[in-house]
Parts: sequence; C-alpha cells; structure tokens
Amino acid sequence: MTPDIKMDKKLFLCVVMMLAGFTCVNSFAVDDKTAHFGLSALFGAGAETVLHYRTDFEDVERVALGTLLGSIPGLAKEIIDSRQDGNEFSGRDLTADVAGAFSGAFISNLFNNAIQVRIESGDGKQLSVVLDKQY
Repeated sequence: MTPDIKMDKKLFLCVVMMLAGFTCVNSFAVDDKTAHFGLSALFGAGAETVLHYRTDFEDVERVALGTLLGSIPGLAKEIIDSRQDGNEFSGRDLTADVAGAFSGAFISNLFNNAIQVRIESGDGKQLSVVLDKQY
C-alpha cells in the first residue's frame, strides 16, 4: 500500500472523529461560548494532526498554525453573524474560538508526538497504534 493511501485513511479517520466530536459538543454545550470553544478545539486538533503528518514543521510551528487554522471557522461565523440584522460580531465568541483552537492544537500535538497511528495492509488489513514515547 502506498504512503498516500495510508495518509488518506488517516485523514478519513480524523474527519470521522471530528464529525463525532461535533455531535458531542453540540449535545453537551451548556452555552454559546462552550460550543465555540469545543468546536474550535476540534478544528485546532484536526489542523495540527494534518500538519503533523504532512509537514516537517516543528512543534511550536504546528501548534501556532493549528491554532490559526482552527480559529478560521469561528472568525468566518462571526463575520457572517455581523452581516445579519439583529446580530453582531462577538469578540468574546472569537476569544473562545482562539482558546479552543489553541487547546485542541496543543493537546493534539502532545498525543501525536506520543502515539503514531499506522494503517497498513499486508496479508490482512490491520490498524496498529504504536507508543513511540512515554511521558
């Protein structure tokens, strides 16, 4: 199996986990800020994971870019909200978005450095999780 197919399966798994996370965040969010934080954490974690496996960036760069990319959907939502009648741009919502994206990217970086997921196909299909570092 080629490395591209392995990566595509990892990305697919990441997308499925993010969609499951969206459902959980929307179900358990107590208020609007919690929902902003939770969804942005998922976006930040997803962005850092993609950067982790697709780039040669160092940890700090991946977390910073993951935070930036994870904050973009929240910023877009606030811009769209500000254009609707009776709605306005909320700096507090955006703060929750950035904090969530940073938390997600940071925690994802810790996990991605500690655990390497390999999806390989030999005689039979298998999923292996290898603990590379111990903390």
